[in-house]
Amino acid sequence: MKKTILLIALLFATTLFAFGQKTDQQTMKADKDAQQVTALTKSYLDAVIKRDAAAIDRILADDYMEFSHFGGIYSKSRILDQYKSPAPADDGKLESFDVTEQKVRIYDNTAVSTARITAHFKTKDGKPGTDATYYTVVSVKKNGQWRMVSAHGNRIAEEMPKMTETPK
Repeated sequence: MKKTILLIALLFATTLFAFGQKTDQQTMKADKDAQQVTALTKSYLDAVIKRDAAAIDRILADDYMEFSHFGGIYSKSRILDQYKSPAPADDGKLESFDVTEQKVRIYDNTAVSTARITAHFKTKDGKPGTDATYYTVVSVKKNGQWRMVSAHGNRIAEEMPKMTETPK
């Protein structure tokens, strides 16, 4: 009887140890994937500022769709067409982006990233301006590479609380 109890305890301890290792490995993989998705967001925003159509082409999946905070729907080809040509002379100049409140959740080979993205620009008259948006971006890892597949933006009203606050 004592041997049976000892054997059961040993099997139970071994199972817990193995489960703990798998959970640690899964956590490390999820953390690495989250870092890669965060870097993908930064790369995309850098490419937008530089109007780098080749980089944007590598980052967006072929079936990418964006539902813009301006109310438009943009496919990858429509976005690439926009960045292959010079910015219109009557547009202002995009200068930088601030990404805050970013959270990345990993589900196997899919990532859902939410963030507050503030664009800083100069108007055509040279005046500084900002435009803040909450974005949700879905990315998929295929053949070891993360690609953005969908995005949805929601313009932020100045009086809106941060995502970390509870709306009243």
